[in-house]
Amino acid sequence: MPNYHQHLFIGFFVSAILILSLHFIFHLNLINANMLTTLVIVTLIFSLLPDIDHRSSKISVFLHFLFLLVVLAFFTKLITFNFSSILIIAVVVGLEVYHLIFAKSNWKHRQFPHSFTFGFFSLIVLYLITSSWIAIFVGGITFFSHILIDGHLFEAIEKDKKFWKFFN
Repeated sequence: MPNYHQHLFIGFFVSAILILSLHFIFHLNLINANMLTTLVIVTLIFSLLPDIDHRSSKISVFLHFLFLLVVLAFFTKLITFNFSSILIIAVVVGLEVYHLIFAKSNWKHRQFPHSFTFGFFSLIVLYLITSSWIAIFVGGITFFSHILIDGHLFEAIEKDKKFWKFFN
């Protein structure tokens, strides 16, 4: 079972390959402070995001910290209410509620967040927040790398089939 160090290492490795490829092949100027900061944050989050349903995962600790920051910012009126901030608040609160209800402390934690559907919805939210296709590519490739490294590619596809079958 890979640990969070391995997920982060592989996530940053594939992100670096993607970023350098886009920079040198398509001549996209991605090597600037704002874009690199965004891509590092996206890589950190999406490399670990599928483990959001494990009680003691690093992404869960980050989620709890982020939830506290959102609550503090809300009560101290530091938040400027616009579409992005409301979306971020809704996502953080929604993930926190999901985590409190469904998170497990063992190997059975691989539920809906270990599906490509969850990754797809997460990427939509990422795009609504960043409006960056590059961030979407980096988030998608690092999310996919997590599922691949876990060795649960076919299980993720089965979870997706069950999810979409529910709507038919």
